[in-house]
Order: sequence, then structure tokens, then C-alpha cells
Amino acid sequence: MTDSGTADAGLPDIFVARQPVFDTRHDLFGYELLFRSSHENRFDSPDQEQATLSVIANSFFVFGIGTLAGNARAFVNFTRQSILNDYAYALPRECLVVEILEDVKPDPDVLAACRRLKSAGYILALDDFDQRQDTGELLDVADIVKVDFAACDDRRRASYAHDLVPRGIALLAEKVETREDCEQALRRGYTYLQGYFFARPEVLVTQQAPALRAGRLEIIRELHRAQPDLRKVEDLFRHDPDLTYKLLRHLNSAAFAFRSQIQTIWRAITILGERGMRAWTSVVVLAGLGGDRSSELVVTSVTRGRFCELIGQELRLGAQCEDLFLMGLFSLIDAITRRPLDELLSALPLSEEARRALLGTPNRFRLILELIRVYERGQWSVADQLIGNLGLRSSQISSLYLDAAKWGNQSRHID
Repeated sequence: MTDSGTADAGLPDIFVARQPVFDTRHDLFGYELLFRSSHENRFDSPDQEQATLSVIANSFFVFGIGTLAGNARAFVNFTRQSILNDYAYALPRECLVVEILEDVKPDPDVLAACRRLKSAGYILALDDFDQRQDTGELLDVADIVKVDFAACDDRRRASYAHDLVPRGIALLAEKVETREDCEQALRRGYTYLQGYFFARPEVLVTQQAPALRAGRLEIIRELHRAQPDLRKVEDLFRHDPDLTYKLLRHLNSAAFAFRSQIQTIWRAITILGERGMRAWTSVVVLAGLGGDRSSELVVTSVTRGRFCELIGQELRLGAQCEDLFLMGLFSLIDAITRRPLDELLSALPLSEEARRALLGTPNRFRLILELIRVYERGQWSVADQLIGNLGLRSSQISSLYLDAAKWGNQSRHID
């Protein structure tokens, strides 16, 4: 049995479109991920920068890139500002293609940022390439050049292949709409193919979870200081179960393929580092500023996490205290995200003991979780029995609960 509530009919839908990219054997190479604001299959954002943020945040941190692309590459459009803000570093280089939009000029700042991405192992693609435009030194860092077949005659298609393939640049023919276009691209030496001849963009939809706006803005402020206090960032994450869930799920996805699971907030922070955390958090938070709202479920989750951690300290459980904190923090994650608990736990790096406790299996972690629940309901006789089973005293637990409640209430006022 879980604490899950019913779905919120007012919860906003989240949309992403994807269009496949194939190689010369017509095997799937990747998907271009596209901004959508509704079921209508068209781009309708007045702000390309915000569209980029939304695509990154929704694709990688809401849907999950494994759901959208599997083992294929994800092509994501990057504006000039997105490149300069280092948003790509929030995403695993093993699955991302940084697609530089055609209006990005090759000024020194952009070129320096692109060279850093290239050195870090990211694949760079130039969108809607046109030799008549000022692409300059961007060609020196490009791995892929996308050619709009709908806008090019055969002479220009051949010219691009003649000039760029010898430089080791792979050509992607986009807007391939006929068999003739496809065959011509293959004859000219194009490596990748995309267009209506293969598939139209497919719109996918899910729902976003509620969040605490003020605390997330404080995380951004702290991470953008000259010398951010990463321990303070860790503490702020501990007050936001949904954001913590997204961070740990992101790092434990197949895209990173770490040998061992990332099981603590602190390890996640140290792995991403200041730049990675700044980019990841900025993308997730800025993309969702318009739709978040405070929730009593979040306050209760934070209180539970802290209470479980304090109980673990009293029991001298050492490293297990962090897992107890995460167990309490995620004990309402199904109600917060409106998704089945077993589905969510499959993507979460919890110990088997904590996972079983959340699913209702009797064990010591489950006793601790039941204790916080009966405390919330004021069932003191049941609480005393559970406290005795844990080998603790009631006088210890009451002060711990008050401390946890005070700590959880900070989630309302972080600013």
C-alpha cells in the first residue's frame, strides 16, 4: 500500500516531438528532439532559447532520454545563448548531438565554447548548412553538417558533398521526402538521412510534477556564485524530493553507464561538478518556472526524509542514514509525480532494503517508515510499540520528530 493520491486533472501536460535519423543502411542512428507546446505537431514558440531549455529539461529529466531515444543519439537544437551557458554539460556526451542553429554566428565566444565541447567529447552538428552564409570556423569543429534537401538543388547537394566529405565531416540530408531524394543522398556520400520519406515527427506527452519554486531559485543563485557552497546546494536538494529524484535518475540512466549506482546527493554533485550542476539545475528549473507550485506533499516528504535519517543516527546505522533519508524523501514520490510507485522505484538507486520497505515488505526500514506515518496521524500507542521494536525510547523520538518537522517546514520559506 502506498500514500499515492489521485491524479490532478489540473497538472500541465508536457510535450516533446521526435523525428528519427537513419544511417545509410536505414538503421536508426538517433532522434531529433523538437519543441511542442500541444498535440499540434508544429513549432510555435516565440522564444527559441526557452524552447531549447524545454526540450532539454523535458526530454532528459521528465520523460527520460532512455524512454525517448533508447540507445540512439539525441539531436537537440542549441541557440547561441544555450551554447555559452554550457547547458550541454548537463547531458551525457555519449547520447547527445549538439545541433547548432543556423543563425548562430561564429564569433570568438561561440567558437571557444564549441571547442571546449569538442574537447570534452561532444558531437557537434551544424543545422541548415548553407555555404553562402558565414559559418566560418564552425566547420572546423563540426562533426556533422545538416543539409536541407528541400532548399537545395542537385548542384548544391553535390557541391556540399564534394567540399565537406574529404574534410571528415559527415553529411546529414534532412527533409528527405521522396525515394529519389534518398537515393541521391546515398550516391553523393551522405551518411545520415532524415525526413518525411521515413517518418514525420511523433508527439509524445506526459505530465510534470509540482515543485517548490523558491528553493530551486536559491539553488540556482548559490551555484552561480563565484565560490558556491556545494554543501548548501546538497542541503537545498534534500528539501526537494522531485528535483533529487530527477538528478539521481539522470545520473543512473544507461546514458552514463557508471559501474556502480549513484546513491547519494553529494556523490551526484561531485560527479557533475560545479559546471555540470549549474547547467543541469538551470535547465531543469528555468524550463519549469511557469508551471511549478508549492505542495504540502513536498513538505511532508522532506520531513519524513529528515526524520528517517535522524532515527538512523540514533540507531548508529552509519552510511545507511543517507539511504534512510532518501527512503523518507521518496515515500510520497508517486503522489507528487502521479506515477506508479513500482515504476518510479525501478529507476531510483535505493538499497534493496529501502526499496522493499517502500513497497510494503516488513523489515527494519519499514518499521521506521511506519513510525513516521503513525506520528503524523497521532497514533501514540502504535508509535510506542514501534519505538520499542526499534530498541529506542519515546522521549528520544518526540524531540527527533519536532526537529524533523522544523527542518521540513524550511521548504516553504527557502528564498
